[in-house]
Amino acid sequence: MARIAFIHLPFWFSSLECLTRPALRGAPFAIAGQGGRLLAVSPAAFHLGLRADASRSDAEARGIALLAPRTAAYREHTNTLLGRLGAFSPCVEPLGREGVFIDVTGAWYWDGIFLLVDQLQQAVAEVCATPVYMGVGSSRLVSRLAARLQWLRGAPSALVVCQGAEQLFLGPLPLHLVPGISADICRLLYLYGITRLRDVRKLPSELLRLLAGRQAALLQRCASGREDQAVQPLALKPAVRVDRAVACKNGRHQLTGLLYELLQDGCFRLRRFAKQARALRLELTYEDRRRDGHTIRLDSHSCKETVFFAALRGRLDKLLARRVNVVHLRMVFSELKPSGGQGSLFSPPPSRRERLLDVLYRIRCKHGKGTIRCHSLV
Repeated sequence: MARIAFIHLPFWFSSLECLTRPALRGAPFAIAGQGGRLLAVSPAAFHLGLRADASRSDAEARGIALLAPRTAAYREHTNTLLGRLGAFSPCVEPLGREGVFIDVTGAWYWDGIFLLVDQLQQAVAEVCATPVYMGVGSSRLVSRLAARLQWLRGAPSALVVCQGAEQLFLGPLPLHLVPGISADICRLLYLYGITRLRDVRKLPSELLRLLAGRQAALLQRCASGREDQAVQPLALKPAVRVDRAVACKNGRHQLTGLLYELLQDGCFRLRRFAKQARALRLELTYEDRRRDGHTIRLDSHSCKETVFFAALRGRLDKLLARRVNVVHLRMVFSELKPSGGQGSLFSPPPSRRERLLDVLYRIRCKHGKGTIRCHSLV
């Protein structure tokens, strides 16, 4: 079961402006965008009723100051934040100006939910002091709605939706919170008494398609909590990279020990990310600035250092045949795949045997252990 976190940052750009202009803290202001629209608003301007998708004339009518956007500074701080979040997972996907998706499957099982939430909030706070609204769930939809719900409550904390509780969480949510549903469709459904996602599940597919049109399929997926789209990282082929600088004078034994240290670091990150690497590349930079490397295929599905070290040691001897000092070592784990049991966002349905054993177990618990004596032979 995958775990996806969504970090909702509604005041990210305005918080970056407060870094360079401390006098703006607590003051209502807005950042001008393109086409006469606003790019972002401050928390004080938001409480006055101004939204980020409003026009400039709305901000001027309310007497709110307009600032010119600093695109280069926004891009620099956003890349810094994505780099900090990359320490938790190689799969980090920014969602425009709304927030960031991050696949925390490995960190969830490695660190635990409480430590993970604290570390994510600390990573955002190191870049910029802004309120962090976080949601964690088994899909992008659940985590995004959980973070948005925390934002509407005004609680800068994390809301975790446990496995199997997706429909219980999504059922009472109003339709206007679902991303991608237009306001006209929401008003039309409200006229027929369909106000919650649990009401959508009760409708026949033909009637829902007649009312919602093309958005009917999206409503059905949202009502059931089924969304198989994974987090799409910025890099088309994400990889885990570890490197180390080497002293000018080095020997074969020193490089062999350093190679094993790099393997330990890389394998630790793979286990933390809950990923498996299918390819491993070793790159060496010599003292004369020449670079050389070799890629090997990893047939083993484990993340053990001893398995990788046996495959790399022979290649290292061939790369050291130049008799020139090595100044830098780099190791790149590529073609990352989910580890065993993490291939799907949702658990597979139980088999007939598992369902039958579950029924027998419930009968024994209700009527006593002696009710069924041959349950182990099923």
